[in-house]
Amino acid sequence: MSTQIEANSQNLEKQAQELRFLGQGLLGFEHLLTYSLSVYDPQTPFYWLRSQEDENAAFIVMEPCYLVSDYAFDLPDDFATELAISHSEDAFVLVILRIPDNMQEMTANLAGPLIFNRHTGYGKQLVLEAADYPLRFPLFPAEPTEVESV
Repeated sequence: MSTQIEANSQNLEKQAQELRFLGQGLLGFEHLLTYSLSVYDPQTPFYWLRSQEDENAAFIVMEPCYLVSDYAFDLPDDFATELAISHSEDAFVLVILRIPDNMQEMTANLAGPLIFNRHTGYGKQLVLEAADYPLRFPLFPAEPTEVESV
């Protein structure tokens, strides 16, 4: 039976500063396992996720609840067992941001959340079914255009 994970705000400022991926690292960075998590700017919901093994590998991440208030998913049993997560409260969830030249086009990868045990700092990246959440969720949705009356 899978564990339901609800990605509520978790007060990450109090989390362990060192995080370690079990098995393999992030997709595309599988060989990098140890990261530090630090506040990007206290006035924003963003954090730095920086590799401790490669100074050129750093990501801006955030808690998905700031984008989708009811962001939730089932954590497969093998993930829950490996990470020692038996309740949603044992976990915290982050999503990676894509930051293009035009900041208004910034997106979050809601389809590949990073799940960590809040007590140990161990984590894994989960790939959700494509129908659940998008790979590129806009942080700044396009404003609706006004339709001129004829």
